[in-house]
Amino acid sequence: MLHKTTKLARIAFLSLGLMTMINTLDAQESRFTITPHNRTNLETRLEYPVKTYFDLKDKNVTDIQLDLHLQCPDRGCSDWDYSINVVLRTNKDGKTQDYQLGRMITPYSGWYNQGENITKWDHIWSWNITEYLPLLQDTVEIVMQYEGYQDGFLATTDFIFTTEAKKNKPVFIDVASVYHDYYPFGREDTTIDEYLGTKKITVPKGTKKILSRLQLSGHGGDTLNAAAEFLKKSFVYVVNENVVIDTAIWKDDCGCNPIQPQGGTWIYKRAGWCPGTKVQEHYFDLTPFVKNNELDIKMLFEYYNSYGSGEPGYQIANDIFFISDKNYKHRELSDKYGAGRDNNAQPQQTHYLPTKFNLVFKTNNMADDKYAISQKRYEGFEKKFYERSQMSPNTEYIQKVDLPENEYIIKIEDDGCDGFSWWANPDQGEGYAMIYNEDMTQVLETFEPDFGCKIEYDFIATSDNSKIKHDAAKLSTFNNADKKELRIIFFNKGNEQNPMNVKILNRKTKQEVMSKDFDKKNIFDEIIDYKDLEDGYYRAEIKCGDYHEYKYFIKK
Repeated sequence: MLHKTTKLARIAFLSLGLMTMINTLDAQESRFTITPHNRTNLETRLEYPVKTYFDLKDKNVTDIQLDLHLQCPDRGCSDWDYSINVVLRTNKDGKTQDYQLGRMITPYSGWYNQGENITKWDHIWSWNITEYLPLLQDTVEIVMQYEGYQDGFLATTDFIFTTEAKKNKPVFIDVASVYHDYYPFGREDTTIDEYLGTKKITVPKGTKKILSRLQLSGHGGDTLNAAAEFLKKSFVYVVNENVVIDTAIWKDDCGCNPIQPQGGTWIYKRAGWCPGTKVQEHYFDLTPFVKNNELDIKMLFEYYNSYGSGEPGYQIANDIFFISDKNYKHRELSDKYGAGRDNNAQPQQTHYLPTKFNLVFKTNNMADDKYAISQKRYEGFEKKFYERSQMSPNTEYIQKVDLPENEYIIKIEDDGCDGFSWWANPDQGEGYAMIYNEDMTQVLETFEPDFGCKIEYDFIATSDNSKIKHDAAKLSTFNNADKKELRIIFFNKGNEQNPMNVKILNRKTKQEVMSKDFDKKNIFDEIIDYKDLEDGYYRAEIKCGDYHEYKYFIKK
């Protein structure tokens, strides 16, 4: 998708900032939150500025975290991967300056967020923005920029401040914006280096430490190499003729994205981002490179010529922080993939399995999957009990498992990073992994076939059968296109027993073509035969108790 920043329409608000106060167990530390945007409906390509009052006088602020909280409107989230930027906007002497506090790309939502899922989809992305403290004084404008062509999301911005009475707060002198724009890449007449130019920054008095924060990502899709979104290119960041960083703008772990599965091409490697993640951030220390109290900064990109075949480019935001403490270190958030955490998730369920069970593992046509079952904590490493790779294509394997009571992990990995099945690679066919009881009469657990790179499933092996249940209702569907069968496996919450209804609707005509009722029970494992339906796109609507969800399949 093209994520080119252009002039957006404005919907302005005035806010005194919804403030909440939270005292921690330590009486010397407290937190308070200021909320400029509260479930703001992000519509098509709009800008949402909110004038917000930050009352930070006499507060010993030692840490600031920005949370961007996204939910779905009643009609569902946007289908596509669009940029959302959170910007701090200043206006001094008639000059407007934007500072990018955080930027992320929305996930492919589509039909994964329809039906019951609309109310459940609820995620948060976080950035540590402590160094922007000099700008968060009195009344400033916090701007949310939504660059999507489709409505949308409900968005909340929370600024979470930590104060500590006995800790000296870092003294931030100032913040300088170096680059903040969308810069064309691959033009014959003008290179991106020329668009960026060299920036001269004067170091303020009292500065003992200088940090640079760089956020950048590639977008657009020319017809030669799908640049810059899908083309791996490198850049160097140069300060006073010293190369500070030399690296590629690339994310190669999109298939490990915790927000999965998604529609679209979510597993593809991209230039500095994945659908549903923050854009890549780089922090580096510029202190050793100061010369004559100045910084001459430039960015130089690997050469590329698109020969007019598109409009590739890079979205770049680069800020510099001047700090009086030479020992100051940036406090980064530990978020390996930069993906949003599930705000609506229940406390992590402790999974229980019997000490004896069967792992049923069917490969697809590619057979590039493997599995391992290991003890989680064993003298500092994972002790493997079972492992298998190099399996034959389109073959079902049954791994008999017998474990002592303890904590374990099942890891399933796909070398191609497109799971057992994925809509964009139909040639790989279908595979699956399920857990059955010892005598193979009852399915106990299922795993999503569209899992990207890997699945990690923690569990405790127990002889107490009362613990073997699902804390929340769970639905899994498996489409066998050859047999024209849809397998539906549904686990009721806990030990509940409810009847289930399955309706099949033609997606084009909206006509109901099939309806089946099933008597109440705890776990359903049902086959829906659809070979008599006409070729086309269909929606399976599953209702069981208060659970309601849609799944889609194709008959051809």
